[in-house]
Amino acid sequence: MTFNLKKFFLELVGISIIVLLLILLVVDTIFKQNKSHEIVLGYLISLAIFILGFLSIDWAFKRSLKIFMGVVLGGMFFRFVLIGVVLFLLIRFTDIHILSFVLAFFIFYIIYQCYEIRFINLKLQKGTKWSKFLREAS
Repeated sequence: MTFNLKKFFLELVGISIIVLLLILLVVDTIFKQNKSHEIVLGYLISLAIFILGFLSIDWAFKRSLKIFMGVVLGGMFFRFVLIGVVLFLLIRFTDIHILSFVLAFFIFYIIYQCYEIRFINLKLQKGTKWSKFLREAS
C-alpha cells in the first residue's frame, strides 16, 4: 500500500469544501441568516491551523521517534495557543458574530483533527521505522 500525500490532502480539502457549502446552504435557507462571512472565516482559520499541524507532522515522520513525539505534542500546544490568540483578537477587535464563527471553526477543526489522526495512522501503518515501538505500545 503506497501513501499519496497530495491525494490525501486534496481529498480532505474537497470534503471540507463540500461541508462548508452545505453549512452555508443550511444556515441561509433554514435559518434565513447571512452568516457566510463568519462561517468562511472559521473555515479558513481552521484550515490554516490544520495545514501548520499537517506539514509539521509530515516533517516529523522523517525524524526520530523522540522528535516526532515532541513535534506532535508541542504542535498541539502551539495550535491551542494560536487558537486562543485568534479568538481573543477576533472578539476584541472585530464585530463578527462570534457564535457563528466559533461553531464553524470547531466543526471544521474536528473534521481536520479526524483527518490528522487518520494521516498519522496511515503513515504508521505504511512504514516500519517505528515498528518495535508500535509492537511494545500495543
